[in-house]
Amino acid sequence: MFITLVSLILALTLTTTQVREAIAGPPPLNRMAHALASAHSYRVVFISRQTLDNSTSTDTTTVVQHGMTVQTYIVLTRAVQGQKPQLLTEHVETGTRACDRATPSTPWHCIPWPRATHAALVRVTQNPDLRSLHWVTIRDAIVHGQLCRGYRTTWRPAAGARVHAVLWIARATGRPVEVTDTTVASVTSAGANKLTNTIVETAVWSAWNSSTLRIPRT
Repeated sequence: MFITLVSLILALTLTTTQVREAIAGPPPLNRMAHALASAHSYRVVFISRQTLDNSTSTDTTTVVQHGMTVQTYIVLTRAVQGQKPQLLTEHVETGTRACDRATPSTPWHCIPWPRATHAALVRVTQNPDLRSLHWVTIRDAIVHGQLCRGYRTTWRPAAGARVHAVLWIARATGRPVEVTDTTVASVTSAGANKLTNTIVETAVWSAWNSSTLRIPRT
């Protein structure tokens, strides 16, 4: 299994300013890094759909920045076609510890979580090295009510897999608005049959600097 491009870009938005600047590289990701550094809070909704099992996973992340500390609150749900989404987990990182719980009625389970080193965080987001991707500018468009500049890229994360991605950045602010990638990969079933799995992932940023965004007490 490989790390998807949308997941890597999300990692860029959830880490510290120092790491963002180290991994962002040329446009458009450097513009994102600069805009993210000036925001104190935002929300990212990440949706992943797979054709192989007709499943949809939704990851709603709240990000609150306090100086050099980035705090996150993640709610992960999953649904198979025709079924009601099920909560998988809630996860909080405070900068000093990480906490999880399976349902809102259960207590949090926390462990110490010292802030990762700069070098370690950079390594996580360099598969591929985001700086090596070649982004091509595409025509401006209105995305989620904002005039955006578009960028596209292609990436081969593994043998038999190919990714096409489109990133939209608000022209007025440089903030990310949406990124979508489509991954087509060949997989082998338990019966040694060759199958094709298509994964479509979308991340949408919103609620910039909203005073209503909070990290739960753990």
